[in-house]
Amino acid sequence: PTPIPPPTAKLRTSADSAGSVSFADHYSQPRMFYRSLTNGEQRHLADAFSFELGKCQSEVIQRRALQMLVNVDDGLADYVAGQLGLDKPAPNSDHVDLEPSPALSQRHGSFPVDGRTVALLIDDTTSGEAVREVSTALEEARVRPMVVAAHGGTIDGVPVARTFATMRSVEFDGALLLAAPTDARVNLLVEEMWRHGKAIAAVGTAASVLQRNGIESDAPGITVADTVTAASALLTDLAEHRAWARIEADA
Repeated sequence: PTPIPPPTAKLRTSADSAGSVSFADHYSQPRMFYRSLTNGEQRHLADAFSFELGKCQSEVIQRRALQMLVNVDDGLADYVAGQLGLDKPAPNSDHVDLEPSPALSQRHGSFPVDGRTVALLIDDTTSGEAVREVSTALEEARVRPMVVAAHGGTIDGVPVARTFATMRSVEFDGALLLAAPTDARVNLLVEEMWRHGKAIAAVGTAASVLQRNGIESDAPGITVADTVTAASALLTDLAEHRAWARIEADA
C-alpha cells in the first residue's frame, strides 16, 4: 500500500501568528493583576513570593524568578530581592500598563464561606453544649468546625479532632476560642493566625489568650463576645477572607 505522507503542518510560533505581539506578551496581564491589588494585598503577595523563593536553595532559580517579577513590577521585585539578599535585575521587557480591575482585589465585596475550616479551641472545663451551639451555627453556614484540645478522645461528649501536638495554623481559616489553656503551642497558633490576617473570635475568659499575645480585642478581624455573637462575627470576618486592615497596618 502507498504510505501515508507525514503531516505538513508545523508548530505555530509567535512569528507565524497574526497577533504575534500579543502572543509574545507575558507580563501585561500579571502587571494588571498586581496593580489592581491594594497595598496590603500587594504586600501579602510579595511576602508569599519571598517565603517560597526563600526556601529554594538554587540562586539561579531565585534570579530567574526575580527577572520575571521585575518585568511585572519594580517595587515587587525590589522587595523580594531584598528579602532574598540579592540584587534586583534590570527589566528585559517593557512595562505595559493595562487599566486595573477592581474585581481582582479581595477588598471589594465578600466571598462565600462554604468549605472553610474553623478551629474550636476548648479545654476540659468547656461544656459540650457550648461547643455544639457554635458548631451548629458554623455548619449551617457550611463551615467545618474542628475541635482542638490538649488531648484526644472526648470532652463532655464532644470528639476532639486535633490536639495541641497535631494542630497547625495552616489547617484553619479562622479560630473560635472557647477556653484559655496556658500552652506555648496555643500561643503559636494564635500568633500565626494573627500574622496571616485570619479571623479570630474569643468567648468570655478565652480573651486572655489574645491579651497574652498582645492582640487588642477591637482589632480588625478580632471579636470578643458570647458564643452566638462570636460565631456570627467570625462568619462575617471569614467572608472577607483576610483581615486586610491588619496586613496593611504592617505594610
